[in-house]
Amino acid sequence: MKKWHFIFFLIPYTLIAQQIQFHPGEETICYASNKVENTHVPAKLFSARLIRMTEPTSHISVAYNGFTEEAQAAFQYAVDIWARTITSEVPIRITANWSQLGSGVLGSASATSTVSNFENAPEKDVRYPLALAEKLARKQLNFEAQSEISANFNSQIDWYYGTDANPPSNQFDLVSVVLHEIGHGLGFSASFGANAQLAVWGLDNTGQTNMPIIYDLYLFDQLENQLINESIYPNNSEELLDAVTNNSVAFGSNLARNTYGTFPPIYAPNPWNGGSSISHLDEAVFPAGNENSLMSPQFGLGEAIHLPGEVTQAIFAEMGWVHTFLNHQEILFAESPDEPIRFLLDIESDSSIISENIILIVSGDEFSTTTSYPLNESLLSEITFEVNVPYDDLPAETQYYFEYTSPDGRLYQFPNGGSLNALSVAKSQDLEAPSIAHIPISFITESDVNIQLQASDNFGIDTAYIEYKTSNSNNSQFAGLSMLENIENGFAFSKSQQDLGLSLSDTLFYQIHVQDKSINENTITFPSEGFSFAKVIEIGDPVDYYELSFDTPQASDSLELINLKIDNREGFNSNSIGTEHPYSNDAEGLASFMLKHPINLQESTMLSFEEILLSQPTSDFLLIEGSQDNGASWTQIGEIADASSNASWLERFNSTDNQDGSLAVADPSLYRNREIILIDDNLPFAINDNLLIRFSFIVDGEFNGWGISIDNIRIGEPIVSSVAEESSIALYPNPVFETLNIRMLDERKLRMNIRELSGRTIDQINLAKKQVYSTSKLFPGIYIAEFIDSNGEIIDTKKIIKK
Repeated sequence: MKKWHFIFFLIPYTLIAQQIQFHPGEETICYASNKVENTHVPAKLFSARLIRMTEPTSHISVAYNGFTEEAQAAFQYAVDIWARTITSEVPIRITANWSQLGSGVLGSASATSTVSNFENAPEKDVRYPLALAEKLARKQLNFEAQSEISANFNSQIDWYYGTDANPPSNQFDLVSVVLHEIGHGLGFSASFGANAQLAVWGLDNTGQTNMPIIYDLYLFDQLENQLINESIYPNNSEELLDAVTNNSVAFGSNLARNTYGTFPPIYAPNPWNGGSSISHLDEAVFPAGNENSLMSPQFGLGEAIHLPGEVTQAIFAEMGWVHTFLNHQEILFAESPDEPIRFLLDIESDSSIISENIILIVSGDEFSTTTSYPLNESLLSEITFEVNVPYDDLPAETQYYFEYTSPDGRLYQFPNGGSLNALSVAKSQDLEAPSIAHIPISFITESDVNIQLQASDNFGIDTAYIEYKTSNSNNSQFAGLSMLENIENGFAFSKSQQDLGLSLSDTLFYQIHVQDKSINENTITFPSEGFSFAKVIEIGDPVDYYELSFDTPQASDSLELINLKIDNREGFNSNSIGTEHPYSNDAEGLASFMLKHPINLQESTMLSFEEILLSQPTSDFLLIEGSQDNGASWTQIGEIADASSNASWLERFNSTDNQDGSLAVADPSLYRNREIILIDDNLPFAINDNLLIRFSFIVDGEFNGWGISIDNIRIGEPIVSSVAEESSIALYPNPVFETLNIRMLDERKLRMNIRELSGRTIDQINLAKKQVYSTSKLFPGIYIAEFIDSNGEIIDTKKIIKK
């Protein structure tokens, strides 16, 4: 077992080891039918076979943009129906927009993201709509300010706002359309697309991902062949187009078949109807007035349906909205021959639990032969089931997994995949120490000192405590670590600087100790030798702009450094900030620097810098973090990086080595510019936040290299005043895709320089009064246009955003 490693438990998008992926959602559209339907299906407390709801079983909140009060009331009524239909312990947030849409469009909606390979994902490499992914992961996967569903409604439609399911024959029922669109956002949506020649699946709104969404897995032809089975229907093919435009697609769910009697037909017209085909129930089979018609593709005048319908509920249940969660702490060692081996399984379900259907399956020969043991209710908790297997009944090396069959006949396994991903237990003593995951805090900026870590062990943690001392005292003190509720295996130490006896410029030294519950009481100490340390520093006033080149003494005044230095390395012609060369391969090493002044964030604030990373791939990497709460918590910004992040770095790193590391040496030609936009959907930061930024070089291996070098850090833009009160130069459109129009209000002869935020000039042109400029030389990003008069003075600057 690896003794310890760094992981990112403080970072919202943190499941790096699990390769969690986020994809943009794909919009589904609901069209108006000019047909007068006059069908009215009101809401009711219904007793569906799968779900019986009287009180809300999920919390759904809505951010309304542009809604009138009566439109908002109708929307909320629909929300309340869904909140009593689906179950989730994670709040669901909807952004609802009231605006003018296309002709004949009532509304549209999508999951803001689809997510694959998250914790507890039932299917590998399959995307789930964000709200469903969070239900299955049992935690929020995006940020607090972000929604799970985005929906749009046409403000130009003659809507009926009542909640009685009784619209007149000349109006469209808003409650019904809202229910319908939320249904799409919750997962009633495929990833298929088509043109006149070909059909394809795996789409999001950025293109083809080659990864299906969970809904796709249940789309079948009339012979019950799966549409995403490429041996029958190659992706991006005529054969697939024929299959999705022949009115013979069905949702291949056993739960839905048990409810409806056969696989429910799916809307698959010829020709393909973009934004509607495949992602609705068949209108011909579920017409207006049918209690399962909510998710059909069109709504007519006077049509109201205020029920999700049992077919839709069954489809949702199959995709995961009705789910059973199995959880088990793997047993790695059976230590005592005198005691049976106790297997524990926790089961939590959206439906009832049948204890007779829970079994443990064990094998000593990779499941060529197996033995099964039923589990019984445990006295440990209401959700825990157990079986005690005699020590002598199990082989020396035992593989095992659990199975549970729910009342609706679905088979659940732990781990997912059963025998393919089986766990194992060895009949021997545990000699492995616990593992610790912790990034040293480096700097203390707040009044409280907060140290967090994760510690885990197959036998469980018996004791976790911290040993600490300060720079003005050599006497160690000890304190127990408290467990964190919101972080799995999380522990924390928190004390005020005053209680610790710290003041400005002091240093806190600390060691973490963790012991497991095994017979041998295995213990780990972090660091294994010496102490981690953190410097108490004072945060400066917020600034709007940073530019650090490290060639002036003032640059170091804006930084705090740990195990890094500013100097002019051999072969370089200017100062930069970096490690020793080669860097230390101490497995508990950390080098870090922090900008002492928070940056005041604006809409397009960007962090730009030049970097060289000749460090061991996957083990030794650069991590950049931001804190909008003065260092109390930190969030990763940008990607972690090492030598493998750039082909030139990796080629140089691998060019020469010995048993200890790479002997390759860097030169200035290896500098690469990196830009990170700080106001982004994947980050929790907001306009006017004061953001602290720190860089950390984290070492976790025995193989080292030349190290890192960072130069020309730039954040935000300087405020440049024009000679005129109002600018005499206009640029449009901005953001720009291809051509930029430039208009000057006077006859001056000017030159325009276009440069990157790092300062490098990309292009120069002499301007006429009216001019069109091609942006073909510009990659997507933010640039600065400088306007220079005949005297060589910059008379104006403007920002150009290239899409």
